[in-house]
Amino acid sequence: MSLLGAIPTLVPFQYTLVDNIFSMTVATMAASALFFFMSRSQVAPQFRPALLVSGIVVSIAAYHYFMIRLSWQGLTPSRAAPAGSPAVTSVAARRSTTSTATPTGS
Repeated sequence: MSLLGAIPTLVPFQYTLVDNIFSMTVATMAASALFFFMSRSQVAPQFRPALLVSGIVVSIAAYHYFMIRLSWQGLTPSRAAPAGSPAVTSVAARRSTTSTATPTGS
């Protein structure tokens, strides 16, 4: 069984919902990192390294979620879906189903 065969298809609403959740997550993490960095001067000196590390960790997580969101945006509504039931499939899945490359004989 191929891995692509196990990926469920999504209707456009589900695709948009996941994309919006990724977007909100990235914005929340970026705001949290900004809060950690900006509040360092407001706490006692012994807690400043903890806020610095927290800001760095959240910044790295925000970057990774941003990259995940970009890969999620690589998914597009499938043009091969029947009318009335638009599905969302990965670009790789569409390539594997549309490629008819066969080995050529010599």
